[in-house]
Amino acid sequence: MLDIGTKVFGDWTVDEKIGSGAFGTVYRIKKEDFGTLYYAAMKVIRIPQDKEDHNKLRTEGMDDESISTYYGQIAQDFIKEIRLLSSLDGITNIVDYKDHTIVPNDDFGYTIYIKMQLLTPLSKTLIDENRQALFLSVDEVLKLGVDICTALEICEKHNIIHRDIKVDNIFVSANGDYKLGDFGIAKQLEATQGEMSKKGTLMYMAPEVFRGEKYNKTADIYSLGIVLYRLLNKNRAPFFPEYPAPIKFTDKEQANAKRLNGEALPAINGVSDAFMDVLRKACAFDPKDRYSNASEFKKALKSIKKEITEHLSDDVTGVPLVSEVMVENTVEDDLEATASAFNDEIPQIAVESQNIEAPESVADIEENIDTDETLGAFTGSIIPEERVIDNVDAVSGIKDINFTGENFKPIVGVLKEKTQTAKTEKLTKKAKALLIINIILCILSGSGCIVAYEFFWAKYVFLGIAVVGGINLISILIILLRYKLIPVLKWMFTVIKSLLGLVVPLIKDRKK
Repeated sequence: MLDIGTKVFGDWTVDEKIGSGAFGTVYRIKKEDFGTLYYAAMKVIRIPQDKEDHNKLRTEGMDDESISTYYGQIAQDFIKEIRLLSSLDGITNIVDYKDHTIVPNDDFGYTIYIKMQLLTPLSKTLIDENRQALFLSVDEVLKLGVDICTALEICEKHNIIHRDIKVDNIFVSANGDYKLGDFGIAKQLEATQGEMSKKGTLMYMAPEVFRGEKYNKTADIYSLGIVLYRLLNKNRAPFFPEYPAPIKFTDKEQANAKRLNGEALPAINGVSDAFMDVLRKACAFDPKDRYSNASEFKKALKSIKKEITEHLSDDVTGVPLVSEVMVENTVEDDLEATASAFNDEIPQIAVESQNIEAPESVADIEENIDTDETLGAFTGSIIPEERVIDNVDAVSGIKDINFTGENFKPIVGVLKEKTQTAKTEKLTKKAKALLIINIILCILSGSGCIVAYEFFWAKYVFLGIAVVGGINLISILIILLRYKLIPVLKWMFTVIKSLLGLVVPLIKDRKK
């Protein structure tokens, strides 16, 4: 372990240890430049990782020189991997690798220092400050899947197979982008550990990789599918006991055995059949039955996201409902927790009471409604009072929510009215923009007709320009009819009638 303040990469110093795992230790490092502090992450990997790995090679009959050569070859492979990764610097969904150095150890092997972008590990976002489990929303799981598929698309272009995709190797940037990291590290360290490299990653490993068979890029798609399954299943891998039941070691063994022997992934409570079909295809036992590349998997995930977005618009109120909160079929004992989930989702709106008195008029409600998002606060308040939730789909969005009692009806009416007004205003702006464009084209066409009429009589040119102007005029009329701008429509008919009264006699006179 490095001491705080140890200098690395020139002016950078070790600030604190932020994590460790099977393949190394991660430190936060910092540098001060003209009074400004800059931070980065540094991963330290030792080859071999411990004396046991070294002793294992001795039991296989290797002498000191052979062992030294062996570790040197592994170090060279790391250099090749890191050089390749440096060419991917700046790509949104791949961790940026900034610099590296390799130092020979005093006895055998090498220590590798890799400087990279400082990010938050996904695993740290799945637990709160009280060490209680947190769960990502369905929207976030889909975003993660799409982001990592984007990273895999880049990998495919460079013929890279990550082969160690898991929660621990996914990171979150400050602006919420998900990034894939630790390229090549697990693959290279396998050479120092033999079968020990499977430790910690078996949960996500494709069957063909586990069996030591030939594999391709679909092994990464399989692993990503298991990551998404776990995040949707309250952080439980396939075939594990349902949350919050305790997990025994034998449960892990049995779950991995079922998955690696080809049993289809069990359905997740509340997840739509369409989403489960996507996950099962990504995690098919036979690689030929999986998505053939990351782009296909990404397209399927986007299709699920589109379906969810469509379901999130409630047909009763016309107001999009909160998508980030996963609401389960709730019994009376769970109602308080459900209300809390809604309130936590919209912290900027304070709900002072669990009971809402029936308003005397719609105007009384309007005074207390600032935005459409207020619906989220009202749902958080009404659920505990009415204690009725019907037909809630936790994954594909809230399809139908029926609240009993009269208190909710005036609120629905006001929100619907306000939303419809906003929609009409938006359409009016579009209509105005289209009208302006078409009017300008009509003016230009009219000017062209005048030029053709005054300076030279080109019959077909004149007619062509007139047709263009007529088309734009028809577009204007359609817009006016579509958005029911009747006063403007009447004015337009008056103008057209007057113009025809001037132009037609002139054309007849020209023909004579």
